[in-house]
Amino acid sequence: MKTKHYIFTIIFYINIIIILNAQAPYSFDAYSTEADAYFTHPKITEHGIIATDNFASKLYLFSSGTIKELAASPGCGRYYTLSPDRNHIGFKFIQPDGMQVPAYIEINSGKIIKLAQPVKQCGQVSFSNTGLMAYTIDNTLYITGNNFNPKFPLGNYANIAPIAPDGNYIAFCDTEGSLKIIDLGSGNIAQISINGEHCIYPVWSPDATKIVYKTTSGNLKIWDKVSGKHYIIGEGGSPDWSFNSNFIIFHKEKAENFTFLGSDIFIAKYDGSMISQLTQTANIHEMNPSFGDNETIVFHTNVATI
Repeated sequence: MKTKHYIFTIIFYINIIIILNAQAPYSFDAYSTEADAYFTHPKITEHGIIATDNFASKLYLFSSGTIKELAASPGCGRYYTLSPDRNHIGFKFIQPDGMQVPAYIEINSGKIIKLAQPVKQCGQVSFSNTGLMAYTIDNTLYITGNNFNPKFPLGNYANIAPIAPDGNYIAFCDTEGSLKIIDLGSGNIAQISINGEHCIYPVWSPDATKIVYKTTSGNLKIWDKVSGKHYIIGEGGSPDWSFNSNFIIFHKEKAENFTFLGSDIFIAKYDGSMISQLTQTANIHEMNPSFGDNETIVFHTNVATI
């Protein structure tokens, strides 16, 4: 798979202390870096590039050389989602009093639409290709759209419970860390992760046939719904699916003795038969990649300077 990639604007060249070591590449103090503001988690839309900041406290639209603030709320950018047509942003709005509201943004108008009344605990909003939206409130899953408004008991609270693009399933993790799916037609719940395996952050492929998830041991794994097989990709974070559902892109971090040494971008076929490193730089740390149209890849960087 041939891809074009470009760096999502290095808005801030972060001045940091470099530790030069004969056995190690450039490294820096990640704690001091986080104290400085920078943009992260970029995603391409026809309206421009959506991103948040490293505190996940705001959502922005970068378009035609301008920066527009779309939302400001504690954690609003941490697990934000895009609708399949990339016209809407799903997120959790946290009010000054701490109450939470599932919400989405119409990117074109900038309008924020709240899907429920404020509650003590809700989950992230996700979208299907069929016009449905999904979110949780406490231990209950809510579906809305197309005059279809059922709710399903999950048995536990799940902050991240994405709906499949075909609108037929929801993926979520239970309190034991087991990855499960719920059939929205029957309400049946099935466990898909291996017993004893602790899973987080499930992401459906665009064709709704696969899920990439992360284990608490740090590995990325992919479950193929058609074959029922699990494939190990290896260590990595922030995976994103290609539009044809055959590849994922992700970053891999290197650290030693609690010191961040760097991060690079990798691409892998869903079954792990091909894994390729796309960036390899000693003092530029590429993170949080995502696919855009025409096989483009966008990511953000931290730049180490001596």
